[in-house]
Amino acid sequence: MRITCLLGEGRCELADRLDAADTLTRWACAEPSLGCVSSVSELFRALQPDSEPSRWDTLLGALLRLAAADGGGDDNAVLVVLHVVDRGADRLCRRGFDPGLILGELTIQIRTFPWRTRTRAFAANLLLDTEHALCREVNPARMRTRRRAIPALDLFGDPSPRDEVNADPGSDDLDLVDLLLWAERTGILAARDLSMLVEYYYAREFTGAGHEHVAQVYGVNVRTSKRRCAAALQALRAAVPQYLAS
Repeated sequence: MRITCLLGEGRCELADRLDAADTLTRWACAEPSLGCVSSVSELFRALQPDSEPSRWDTLLGALLRLAAADGGGDDNAVLVVLHVVDRGADRLCRRGFDPGLILGELTIQIRTFPWRTRTRAFAANLLLDTEHALCREVNPARMRTRRRAIPALDLFGDPSPRDEVNADPGSDDLDLVDLLLWAERTGILAARDLSMLVEYYYAREFTGAGHEHVAQVYGVNVRTSKRRCAAALQALRAAVPQYLAS
């Protein structure tokens, strides 16, 4: 079930209501990048998964600034963002999180999104923050312990036996989100490489693209995206013993 089914207002109904109030014109005054579309209905079409990545990111960033409590604080912008990222949130549903819990936490992350310091890869950042918060809320002890078998990080396909590092046989799987955040804090990965890896992590399911999406967002070619993501993944795997001992 899509989390937006819980909102009681579908995407078309939301767009019609906001367009009747000429909401897009008001939003474009605060966020000029939204001036490239003439209505909320057109905005939704511009934010389809197969849209051009850099434009997609620009539009979503504008919506997040409008929705954030320390930005525009606009309730309707929150609703639009929820509808835009609901496909990416499906991944969290498949992990077994309650849709209502996902919707609530995602709304909190939209309201508190640090738009002043995060200026790209908005969907990936938003969903990663939501996943991390859900993991902490549902099982905080697991986030602290972190002694378990580690699969191939769920980044480049299904885990295979040769990719496993067994820390404690029979235990649960490592939480990828905690590992990524630890790698950022400790400097295991450069911020740009980590951001590219996270973008790929969600783009694969969220936009139906992979390295092509990363290449367009970061202004590199596909070969560079593959090389840097692979190197980042290798660095993460090599750092697993240090992570488990921390």
